[in-house]
Amino acid sequence: MANVKFDDYLNDELKNNDFKNGYLNEKTILESSLNVASTGLPQRQLTEIIHVSKSTIARI
Repeated sequence: MANVKFDDYLNDELKNNDFKNGYLNEKTILESSLNVASTGLPQRQLTEIIHVSKSTIARI
């Protein structure tokens, strides 16, 4: 099996619109989660601001 660079593999997969839409959706979710996690706000305050359960915040 030949070695394939991840960037090359990803670029090839992104040519498929279904894959690309799913990838971009998950990327947005991840970036949002990282932004939420880096605020330094208490979980209770985050749940009030973004209207999700405390368990959802805890998973992030």
